[in-house]
Amino acid sequence: MNISQLFYPTEKIVGIEISKQYIKAILLEKTKDKVLMRKKSYVDLPSGLILDHQIKDKKAFVEILNKFRQDNKEIFRSKNVILSIPSNFVFTYLSSFPVLDYENLNKAVNLSLATDMFFPDDVENVYYDWEEIPKEIPDKSEVFISFSKKENIDDYISAFSEAGFDLVAVEFGARSLARALSIFGDSVGLAVNILSDGINFSVIFKNKLLFSNFYKIPEIRSQEEFNALVKRKLSEVVNFYNTDQNSFGKIQNISVVFPYEEKKALVEFLKKETSLNFLDPAVDGSMLKETASSIDDFWISIFGTALRGLLPRESDKDISLMTVGTEESFKKRKLMSYMFLWGDISSVVVIFFSLLFAGSLFFMNMLLTDTKVKFS
Repeated sequence: MNISQLFYPTEKIVGIEISKQYIKAILLEKTKDKVLMRKKSYVDLPSGLILDHQIKDKKAFVEILNKFRQDNKEIFRSKNVILSIPSNFVFTYLSSFPVLDYENLNKAVNLSLATDMFFPDDVENVYYDWEEIPKEIPDKSEVFISFSKKENIDDYISAFSEAGFDLVAVEFGARSLARALSIFGDSVGLAVNILSDGINFSVIFKNKLLFSNFYKIPEIRSQEEFNALVKRKLSEVVNFYNTDQNSFGKIQNISVVFPYEEKKALVEFLKKETSLNFLDPAVDGSMLKETASSIDDFWISIFGTALRGLLPRESDKDISLMTVGTEESFKKRKLMSYMFLWGDISSVVVIFFSLLFAGSLFFMNMLLTDTKVKFS
């Protein structure tokens, strides 16, 4: 073990995103003032392996993960990964609490979740977590809560464990996208992420999620029918948020994430049919130019996952849908590092004194033998 890593952790943490069609991975590194794109890669998944975002053949999935890691050793320099899962089986909502510090807010959130009927199942059957939204409302702490049934996530956790990965955190695509997009500034924006089997609508404020909704796309016969469908669902989301959940302001800007050639026609149609201001998806422009320019619609969500890997583990309070949060997980891994380090030190000390003792016996034996020879 590198002792300096114990006191100044610089873990290599890979962002991995799972969808119906792909496994994507990105490794980023951070210098003093730049984010560097070390490597990115993806692999196509066989049709039917991920169905309704559930793993249908875990053995085959694990084999693909193993091969993906072997084929991309420049990315997987360690086993630590942050996993982004599909958003459609993650449920979210905003909740308000009095202004509290983090520890007391955590107690208040957990007490509220334990006593109120928020979940569609018993609390023992779900993974849930929360994160605080930047304070904009006087005398209130706004908390964004996410939860999912354990059965939706456990297969992913188990598969990655079987493939030899150490999961640092599990988040979902909408949260990753919110972290990546830098175009909305201090205003509320709407990201429309069009996937192969659905559309995820994400209301974003200062790189935090305020609202997330997944809509499964039915069978579409034409571009015109698709455009009309997107417009209808878009209007529903905007009207709902601006009417019922506009504590941070109304939606002013929109960005469409759609890595297919039909995007241009769709955006032109929506511009004519709505009064919203359309912005191209983009990441933080202060990053290294080569890094920012290589992140297009196909990569932007997973890029947000990889960005989380650059956060200091001890201060990572973003949502993670696992039993152990990232902050607690980091402390446990650090404690284990100390234990392994002191175990190694103890072993070296024992070996050193054993060799010293053996050497001393050998030396004394040589002296005694020499003395006997001289007196004989």
